[in-house]
Amino acid sequence: INKSNIMGFYRGPNIVTDNLIFAIDAGSARSYDGTTTVNNLVSSSTATLYNGVTYLSINGGVWDFDGTDDYAGLPNSAIPTGNQITMSFWVEVDSIQNSSIIAGSSDGSTQNLNVHLPWGNSIVYFDCGSGVSTTSRIQYAPTTAELTGWRNWVFTKNASTGIMKIYLDGTEKSSGSGRSSTIPAMTVVNLGRFYTALYYNNGKMANALIYDTALTASEVTQNFNAQKSRFGL
Repeated sequence: INKSNIMGFYRGPNIVTDNLIFAIDAGSARSYDGTTTVNNLVSSSTATLYNGVTYLSINGGVWDFDGTDDYAGLPNSAIPTGNQITMSFWVEVDSIQNSSIIAGSSDGSTQNLNVHLPWGNSIVYFDCGSGVSTTSRIQYAPTTAELTGWRNWVFTKNASTGIMKIYLDGTEKSSGSGRSSTIPAMTVVNLGRFYTALYYNNGKMANALIYDTALTASEVTQNFNAQKSRFGL
């Protein structure tokens, strides 16, 4: 991991870099140069923006997804296989509709990873694993205020302990036990929509971080504190 690429960009407390496998940021020239290619800051893999995802210079640089056809294709390696994962997103929701902020499938038809942020009923759903919903899903019903403005949403799973969690702005909001379904290798991973051409996200995203471990509560808070000033928090 090239920690200098990460540490040099974020102000204040350093973000957690151990076990970080995928990191993209619209505000980092190393990650995004205005083309359709987005560089992973911690490896040589890249993501690709499709259908005119807009760049805005606000909050140090963000991507704006139109909710109609904008999305990014991620490398399959962005999602770790096995037992543990953490996914962190700084986002601003522009409208409530059936949407996925990230989704992945092992075969193009099975839902092995999905975060509705939110679904049309304003509920945030987090699915992760190879099993049925009872072993791979938790959810959280945010308030209207929690879906307003810039927010840091974090999703963790540890299949070994069976624990999945949802954090908002450094604070745990939902958890579930018995979620022991493991994470298979993905054949498709999308950011800003479902793994098929459905559920496009209408909102802005500044960055995405993915780890091959389940971060602790203190580590989630550390990452939030490292970045919050960029978003006026």
